[in-house]
Order: sequence, then C-alpha cells, then structure tokens
Amino acid sequence: MRRIQKWQVCFLACGFLVLITLNGLAQPKESDSFKFSMSVLTEVTDNRDSSADKESNIDVYLWPRISKESSPDVTKVKFYYAPSYRYRTNPAEIQNENELMQDVGISIDQNTTPRLNLRLYERFNKTDDPAIHDNRVDRPDSSYMLNRVEGGANYQLADKVSSIDLSANNTLKQYDKSIVARTSDEDSTGGNATYWREVQEDMGFLLNAGLTQYNYENYTGFDRGLRTMFGGVGLEKVVSQELRYGLRAGFTKADYNDNALGSETAPFGEVSFQMYTIPSFRINGGAGFSLRNADVYPFSSQREKHVNAGVEWDTTAKVTCGGGVGYHIGEYDDNSLPPSAFNDPIIAHVAPTIGNRRSGEKKTLVVSASMQYKMTDNSSVKLEHRYEDANSDVDVIYPSFTRNATRLMVVKEF
Repeated sequence: MRRIQKWQVCFLACGFLVLITLNGLAQPKESDSFKFSMSVLTEVTDNRDSSADKESNIDVYLWPRISKESSPDVTKVKFYYAPSYRYRTNPAEIQNENELMQDVGISIDQNTTPRLNLRLYERFNKTDDPAIHDNRVDRPDSSYMLNRVEGGANYQLADKVSSIDLSANNTLKQYDKSIVARTSDEDSTGGNATYWREVQEDMGFLLNAGLTQYNYENYTGFDRGLRTMFGGVGLEKVVSQELRYGLRAGFTKADYNDNALGSETAPFGEVSFQMYTIPSFRINGGAGFSLRNADVYPFSSQREKHVNAGVEWDTTAKVTCGGGVGYHIGEYDDNSLPPSAFNDPIIAHVAPTIGNRRSGEKKTLVVSASMQYKMTDNSSVKLEHRYEDANSDVDVIYPSFTRNATRLMVVKEF
C-alpha cells in the first residue's frame, strides 16, 4: 500500500467533486434545496474506548450540517458537509480533550439518455470514535480517515423490462499511528455487474458477478491480501403493499496473495425483507452467510454468518420509537492464516497468552432502542441506548469487551 499517493487521490477526488458542486451552488434554481441544521449530542458510556479495560466517560458534540441538492432535470447533485466538535470529560493519555472530526459527502446522478443513467458517489470521514460498524470494531488507540468512492452506469434494455448495471468502487482506511496502520490499514478495489429482469409485475430476477482486491500493509514478510470473485442469482418479490423480500445465492472464490494459502471456494446466501403491518409500524431484517475478507489480524479471510432486524413505530404524529439487533459470527481457521504470521513481533509477544491459536470465532452483538419526539416541523429530540458485545478467542489485537452508551440529541433545522 502506498499511503501518500492514496491520500492524494482521495483529496483530488474530493476536491474535484466539490468544485462541481460549488459550480452548481453558484447558479441556483428555484427547485434547488439548501439546508442547514445544528445538533447537540451528549453520550454517556461505561466503556470509552470499546476495550477490555473499561473507562466511563461523557462526550459532548456540537454537530453543524449543511446540505445542498440541485434540481433533478438531467443531473442531480447532492452535497453535504458535517464537521463535529467533541469535548471529552475523561480522555485517555493518548487522546485529546477537544477533537474536531470531519464528514463530507457528494453524489452525482445523471440521466444522459432516457435509458442510460450514470452515478458517482464519494464520502470522506476523519474520526477516532471506536464502535462496532457493519459488524467490525474500529481501533480506539488512533484516529483514522475513511474514504469511499463508487461509480456506476445503469442501462435499460430495449425490452423495457430488463437492465444492466456496472459499477466500480474503492474503500481506503488509514490510521494515523504507524504501529496501528501496520495491522489495521485497509485498501480494497472492486467491480460488480448485474443483469436484472422483471419476470412479473411484482417479481424481479437478477444475475450478479463481481470481484474485489483487498490489500493490507506487508511489513514483516507475510501478505494478508486476497482477491474474491463471486457469481450468483437473486430474486426480488413484492408480495403485497405490506410485504416484500429478496433472496440471493451463489459461490465465492478467494485467491490469496500468499502462495502458501492457495485458494478456496464457498457458497453464500442472503435473505432480506421489509414489512408494514400498519402504515405506522415498519419491520425490516435479514440473514446471510459468506466467505469474505477478515476482520481479525493476521487472518486473510473468514466464513461469516449474520442476522439483523429493526423496527420503527410512529406511536403518534410526533413520537417515533425504534429498535434493532444485529448478530455476527466470524469463523477463522489456519486455511486463511499465512504460515509466517507468527514471525510478526506483535503476534509473538502475545502468542504465549493465546497459545498460538490458529482457529476460533469472533462474535459481535449490537442491540439498540430509541425514541424521537418531534417538537416542531424543524426541531426534534432523540434518546437512544446502545449495547455492544464483542467476544473473540482469536483476536490478538482487539480483546473482547462490552459497552453501554446512552445518547441524547437535539436537532434544529434552519
């Protein structure tokens, strides 16, 4: 991984997209939309760093957000910038009492012809808040930047019931501290192709294929990188106005950069649903299994299973209650462990403790509940509690932990 060049690419991409947006802002139309909001958020937690050694803490955030959406005649441009200032009552020795974090994003959607649509999306984050995101735990001992870019094209075929979608993406995550970057930096680039066809008025069928290259730091002579290729089929069904579901299944092949590991192939499957029992009560969920890149150093891949569900209920015109649960299991074995991994000084240091363990599981559980009250058309207050539990017998870098956090957020739109 070449860190300086990647940073330059990210900033150049962000700058180019912002210039496009600013050009649109300079020539506003009546249908253009500009919004500004301010949020004040307080979080009380019993585990500041999502670590085994719990430290309680209170964080206070000031969170302004500006957004701009252009008229959707031919090209729709959406842009937002949401920096946040955080005050921490009990910072660790390596943390700042005051911290400024960044969040900026832009999307461009263009109908070049009645049948061809082009899209481009980018989001950049600079933060140091540890938490479980997408079943993964961010490191608490170093701030990081995360940049995601995706571009694609969708073409409707002449039969008007089928389409072809092509896309490419890149995700780059880099930690500030070099010792953390050695084990936790990530860089992935991939592409996907999908053929979709409406077989009935309420049913769609799809063929999907893609590949992704994952790269990591290679500083002690072993390479965790891999390339995954997948192919599968899917079904999307609208049962009624109250229920719809989707199914996907296929196979994934992982080719490892380390020649000693070779390659392996495994099936994948996924099911998702959305249900409205009444207009004010909404339920969604899903479950799946697959072979994918690892979340645990020094492994290259994992066989993962996950299940999630969420609910929203508009109890009154002004009150919305919600809740969710997500559970993930990552299975690891020496089929995806580079043979020279234990030559790493970091691994060797903890090897006596873990007994050179070469297989095991990492499990994460996230449960949340919230209530939002709409005070006026432009202001609201939200109370949320979140419980996180990460349990692993193979993760030598990030131990098991539990965390409770309660948030109170007030939002005002201007």
